[in-house]
Amino acid sequence: MQTLYLIGKQLKLMLNNRLAFLMIIAAPLLLTYLFTSAEQNGTVKLYAADADQSKASRQLIQQLEQYSELKLTLLDSDKLEAAVEKDPRACALNIQAGFARSLQFGGEAKVEIWQNEGSSLGAKIRPYIEKEMAYLRGAGSKSDLIQASEDDHAGHAHQAAGQRLNAFMVMFLWFVVMQSFRTLVDERENGLTARLLGLPISYTRYLLSKLVSAYLFGLLNIGVVMLAGYWLFHIEFTNSIGVAIFVWSAYLLALCGIVMLLVPRVRSHQNFTVLGSALMAVAGLLGGSFFPIDSSAPEWIQAISRVIPGYWALRSINKTNVTAGSEVSNTICILVLAAIGIAAICLSLWSIRHRLQAQKSI
Repeated sequence: MQTLYLIGKQLKLMLNNRLAFLMIIAAPLLLTYLFTSAEQNGTVKLYAADADQSKASRQLIQQLEQYSELKLTLLDSDKLEAAVEKDPRACALNIQAGFARSLQFGGEAKVEIWQNEGSSLGAKIRPYIEKEMAYLRGAGSKSDLIQASEDDHAGHAHQAAGQRLNAFMVMFLWFVVMQSFRTLVDERENGLTARLLGLPISYTRYLLSKLVSAYLFGLLNIGVVMLAGYWLFHIEFTNSIGVAIFVWSAYLLALCGIVMLLVPRVRSHQNFTVLGSALMAVAGLLGGSFFPIDSSAPEWIQAISRVIPGYWALRSINKTNVTAGSEVSNTICILVLAAIGIAAICLSLWSIRHRLQAQKSI
């Protein structure tokens, strides 16, 4: 009962700062909105390759050049993939040989749309391509086909918004956990730790109550942000939501352990805040929060990303939200993140107790 009372008190203190709580929730949502709006409303750079070299393929390219929303550049087929990988604001249209015959005799059109992972640009340009192909077939405006393409665009846009929200939440959880543990540094600076040691309560139990309250506060933030994302961006969480919850929980546990390791090693709450902000920025940049870390990134960046917990958590969460994913890989990710968190927590508890005993002996 005493431990539950301490946990409740700590949670109440965290929730009392309503402005900070609202800012923590609003930050990932606002960034998701800004990035998604910029992607949907901006001009799309479209690289195109024409391997068919027919009248129909040339006419398709000419018609696409008329759209102000598209900035079309012709390239050779073997250069398309490299061009798209270098530019996150671009996608590619590959017109294959036999395109004109596929329009004339029906069947699947010989075109491919390439885009970067996590991008919805391909779905954005698809309605333009489908519309022009319908005219080339002589079918006029195929409203059903165009409507289906627009629905597909909306679905891909919601999926991309969900992935962006996950990415920013992975980064801002650092700030949530840092704020939760900052009071330990404040108590040490103000001399409150020495008073707590004189109370008839185990200091280890007090530390565990801090840990549990920080963990519950983080889960609360995740839940509120995801529900807000469902309402604001129409994000669906129907695919393997249970696995995603376990990944989020394991990732949060890993962050709690890592941040708790910093507590006995910083001298002031200012240093703690600066160090936490730097860690959040580096983990966000190299963990894939702002841009995907894939094969197009330099090898040294890929190597560093693999030691950042957020990189693995984000990959697993995005895969489970799109498809059922690999149960084995998800289980490994959950177990590794949880093991990191438990090991870091045990080490930090030992380190804090060791420093307190050293101070007593002086």
